[in-house]
Amino acid sequence: CTITDIATLIEQDLAMSAKLLQLVNSSFFGFFKNIDSPARAVALLGMDTVKALVLSVGIFTELHHVSVGSFSAKALWEHSMTVAAFAKRIAQEETKDKSLIDDVFIAGFMHDIGKLILFSSMQDQYIEAMELAQKEQLSICQAECQVLSASHGDIGGYLLGLWGLPGYVVETAAFHHRLHHYPNPSLCPALIVHVADYLYYQLRSDTAFTPPALNTAYLEQIGLSHRLDAWIESCRQLEL
Repeated sequence: CTITDIATLIEQDLAMSAKLLQLVNSSFFGFFKNIDSPARAVALLGMDTVKALVLSVGIFTELHHVSVGSFSAKALWEHSMTVAAFAKRIAQEETKDKSLIDDVFIAGFMHDIGKLILFSSMQDQYIEAMELAQKEQLSICQAECQVLSASHGDIGGYLLGLWGLPGYVVETAAFHHRLHHYPNPSLCPALIVHVADYLYYQLRSDTAFTPPALNTAYLEQIGLSHRLDAWIESCRQLEL
């Protein structure tokens, strides 16, 4: 199908059109002109970005007002958008490759989709995992594996693969908390989102969970450990 076909379908859904325009005109994308039509938004963002946004918005919309125990879909949405923005900023600091810069935003936006799936399909067990994480001061991944025998990365990567999302999106969801298993150490979306996720918790003091650990060995392996302070400062500016 063509971009025009996609835009026509989105225009038939008023709620989706409104959400897409809200996102594309937000500071996260940084367009200087106001985008006032879904067709223009699709043309600017491209098929992969629009696909990721539409799928994510569809899932988040179903649960956006849900808040049970330690889980809040709204907070997860804000986390995902912030990590996506941080990832994009880090990529802009390190490369002029527009494709990689766009890719890391999509990957950052989708990286925690597994949490939504686990919560929506196994709510009691997922709340149990979150409570365990707080009680035992575990990372979310550690608690998920103890209670569910799988992490949100496992579930998210599998789901995104079934949806036919690009490989870098699938890999980021699956590996952003376990870079030591990533087969090709490089400046890749999985690494950039891993760092962006870490920085989110470093720059936010309102989280009740143990933050994920930074894989400093991976950064040293690819020769980028010296860039961490610059990334922190750059992402801090987005928070102001």
